[in-house]
Amino acid sequence: IALMYETRNPGLRCSMLELNDNKLLHCGAPSLPKEYCDAVHGLKNGPSVGSCGTSTYTGQRVLVENIETDPKWEKIKHLALPHGMRCCWSEPIRNSSGRVLGAFGMYFDYPALPNESQLNDLISAARLAGIVMERDQIQKHLYELAYIDPLTGLANRACFFQHIEQIIQSTAQHNRRQALIYIDLNDFKGFNDSLGHEAGDLLLKNISERLVNVCCESDYIARLGGDEFCIFLTEREENDAASVAKRCLD
Repeated sequence: IALMYETRNPGLRCSMLELNDNKLLHCGAPSLPKEYCDAVHGLKNGPSVGSCGTSTYTGQRVLVENIETDPKWEKIKHLALPHGMRCCWSEPIRNSSGRVLGAFGMYFDYPALPNESQLNDLISAARLAGIVMERDQIQKHLYELAYIDPLTGLANRACFFQHIEQIIQSTAQHNRRQALIYIDLNDFKGFNDSLGHEAGDLLLKNISERLVNVCCESDYIARLGGDEFCIFLTEREENDAASVAKRCLD
């Protein structure tokens, strides 16, 4: 989308920012410097966070003629000016129900406001980005419903067995060593019966967080259901499984 509109407008550079928990996440800016994209990625949106930060905050189009002098850019203009970015026009990216998903930004290397054709391009680019972004978010949500345990955020049983099958095939092909740790909680039913299911849910969340903390990023942790957990250790030394199991017990 960005490249298409850049081709239509020589000298134009485009970016798409996704809004996630009021933070701006770069999801497409093929012609902008990586240094700038990295600096903006993760900023919290607000009325003085450039054109896109303001646009996602207010839900309104923001047309900044001069980045160097506009107060909306005061806090972050030092990130844009060294890369020749002098003006920025931003349009909110919305889903089909009107919720703001992010912002589409257009930059030129000279101070300017858009003419009629450029403004139409800005609006249509944001609409196209909205279609793509909404579809992507729906797919992510469907994946979470199918494969993520909603209580703990760990992989669920279906995801775990799918992953295990792939790992076993890879292990057989490359002669790698793997280990599996199975865990359940003693007397969890008694805990639930005596303190209630809300307390039981809190315990399961706490246990899952501790399991994550004792494992490596490459290890695969899942909640199979109830009080059953599994940890799959990938490409570890022979004694690692016993060591991880000991830490889990502790």
